[in-house]
Amino acid sequence: MSIENVNVKLEVMARRFNAISHVNRLAIFELLVRSGIKGLCVGDILREQNLKAAGLTFHLKILSDAGLVSSRRQGRYTCYTASFKAMNEVISYLAINCMYSSA
Repeated sequence: MSIENVNVKLEVMARRFNAISHVNRLAIFELLVRSGIKGLCVGDILREQNLKAAGLTFHLKILSDAGLVSSRRQGRYTCYTASFKAMNEVISYLAINCMYSSA
């Protein structure tokens, strides 16, 4: 793997870790993971979290920009789903790069 590819991978991981480093975003991501591939619409997320709509929109944008969630229109509603691929990439990154011990 080239140094450029390593740097890109580190940037992606840093963006993802930054996105879930805030308590509200971590709670939203956890809620979406638990909801499975069906995901949840914004109204459902608002009912589960103690956030105002503007705050939720802000946090969902950061999670989306990090590739941790995706959105889709469902009629007049916007629904979000966790990216299990991105989640598994974070878990794999931690397992390979942070938990490996040669001792």
